[in-house]
Amino acid sequence: NKVANGWTSDKKSYYDNGQLVKGIKTIGQNTYYFNDSGVLNTDTFYTNWGRTYYFGDDGARWDNRFYNNWGRTYYFQGDGARLDNGFYNNWGRTYYFQADGSRLDNGFYNNWGRTYYFGSDGARWDNRLYNNWGHNYWFGNDGALLTNGFIMLFGNDYYANNQGILNSVRYQSQFTPIYAPEGCSVAALQMLTSVKGINLPLYYAYTHLPQGGGVFGVGFTHIIPARDLVNYGRQWDSGLRDISGSSLSQIYNWVASGHPVIYYGFSAYESSYAWRNHAKVILGISNGRFHVYDPCYYSVNSPAGSSGSGPFGHGANSYLTWGQVAAEYNGSGAVTTV
Repeated sequence: NKVANGWTSDKKSYYDNGQLVKGIKTIGQNTYYFNDSGVLNTDTFYTNWGRTYYFGDDGARWDNRFYNNWGRTYYFQGDGARLDNGFYNNWGRTYYFQADGSRLDNGFYNNWGRTYYFGSDGARWDNRLYNNWGHNYWFGNDGALLTNGFIMLFGNDYYANNQGILNSVRYQSQFTPIYAPEGCSVAALQMLTSVKGINLPLYYAYTHLPQGGGVFGVGFTHIIPARDLVNYGRQWDSGLRDISGSSLSQIYNWVASGHPVIYYGFSAYESSYAWRNHAKVILGISNGRFHVYDPCYYSVNSPAGSSGSGPFGHGANSYLTWGQVAAEYNGSGAVTTV
């Protein structure tokens, strides 16, 4: 079977200038590995220079190819070396191959002080919501888990804590569990800060609020000014900020970036509309409309007309046009949290 140059008839050995080839040899477009006896190795792994290579059933080295075995996926690069502890980008997606060369599937990856998640197909989750352990998490456009930050998702504002757990605004009535007919500012403050998972001690917050006439209806004159509400509320949330005087466009931008906003307007009970004596919370934007929670109702499901019949009583949970919000808000009072 020996020949001066080329393959033997059984395609198991190769001669170059009359010499039996041993070791690694590139022949034509492929690279092969022959053992010490000059016999072609097939379906085998070869490790050298700190790298791992695979030679297929025909003996040709796998270059730019995926290998599946043992329930895992591996990738051999253009030079034939297995991709170990590295990233692979293709099809608009990012993949990670671990130190043993196996693709990370259904797993978390931590580096650079950030956390990433790779799904069942090995692709990194970018701009996707992840649900587990009874919580929601958000992986951004760079694949990193959002932590200690605000974002608006699916029309509502969220805050991710230091573990990445997302919190959204929870509705709070000023009538239950504590009946405070003039306590809309505290109820709105509870809704605003709930995005951070903060729970105000409601009874304390109502009874200590420095508001003219208090919150229980006796001697009430007007709602607490926004700057004073911020100073009062900072005992629970140091991130409160007085943004009174902001234009509606500026408020829109705050909400669109994930920060809910308290604004001062009118309630369904008001008749003169001389004072913007009612606090409501904008918690999101959907189809150009402001998503608004009004604490002047007994539950989040209370419809318009169930708590006063004025033109500004849109129900506990409503979507208002720019014009509807502008008819109430004139810059007199607005608060957000950062």
